[in-house]
Amino acid sequence: MRAILVLSLLGLSVLFVGCGQEEAVEPAPDPAAVELEKIEAVKVPRMPFGGQASEEFVKEVEDAWNERGPMVLAFFQKYPDHDRAAALMSEYWESQMREGMSDDEARLVIAQIGDAAKTSSNDVLVRHAAFWTAFYKSYIAREDAGEILRVADEYTGAFPNDPRGAAIYNFAALAEGATAEQIGTAYQRLAEKYPDTPDGQNAAALASVLPHLGKTFDLEFDEFSTGRRVTTASLRGKVVVVDFWATWCLPCIESLPRMQAAYEKYRAKGVEFIGVSLDEPEENGGKKALTDFLASNEMPWPQFYTDGDPTVPTKFGIRQIPTIFILDRSGVVRTVDGHRLLERTLEQLVNER
Repeated sequence: MRAILVLSLLGLSVLFVGCGQEEAVEPAPDPAAVELEKIEAVKVPRMPFGGQASEEFVKEVEDAWNERGPMVLAFFQKYPDHDRAAALMSEYWESQMREGMSDDEARLVIAQIGDAAKTSSNDVLVRHAAFWTAFYKSYIAREDAGEILRVADEYTGAFPNDPRGAAIYNFAALAEGATAEQIGTAYQRLAEKYPDTPDGQNAAALASVLPHLGKTFDLEFDEFSTGRRVTTASLRGKVVVVDFWATWCLPCIESLPRMQAAYEKYRAKGVEFIGVSLDEPEENGGKKALTDFLASNEMPWPQFYTDGDPTVPTKFGIRQIPTIFILDRSGVVRTVDGHRLLERTLEQLVNER
């Protein structure tokens, strides 16, 4: 009887010890989460605001996507309806754009986007697929503003609340060979459809200067520092940058280094700059402000001091500054959006004959 009691006590003791040492079983890791962690571990460099894409930076981005891309595609193949799949694929499609990409390469990306869109019921992915399809179609039609406008209208009709549609209208405005009417249509669409975006607001501000597109620009004035007569008519044969600015305009001042660099780069290629100062009248200190600014900053191009005359900006429809017109060698206004398109337009025009 005593032996049985001892054995019973020992058994209970073993049982209690065993219960005390039992560990909770951890759930198996989510396979999708594991793959996502690996994808996010590959960091893609981001361009600093206002930075320039150096060859080293471009190489770093390409190397990152060479590693990240196959993982994103594998993840999408396994989990096409996952919450993160749409954003990852959008980033991947963006990464496929390359400088100098051929039209055939762009068509291949479009086909891949179409195949992916068929395999997912995710509405967000379908929207991303539609945008990048429109993006690459616009790239292929980069010399046909009319076709880009058609693509933009089609996309924004289907997805009116996607602010990225503004980028397609910008493509149309920038298309090589775009007519003044087509550029005007692109800006009009931007202003109407995207009034709360920087692109839409810029387009709205340019509405009053758009009538100058495709027309000869004439200006005569006495140069501020020397008093010599300057006329745009005498500059026929040169590409002319006409910069409406003022010393009190912070964006104008911030863009000065860029203007100086463009002047140094292109002046030997037949480019002339003209500044139109919209500073205050002399009695309000405008003349002194301009004098002091020019003494402290390198601006070797002619300056037209308007002495605060409101008829000058009114004549040319200037509602915001900086506003920059760029004239071709015949004196015709080729862009009124030179603040954004300075280098691109100059590069194009200096090579036109």
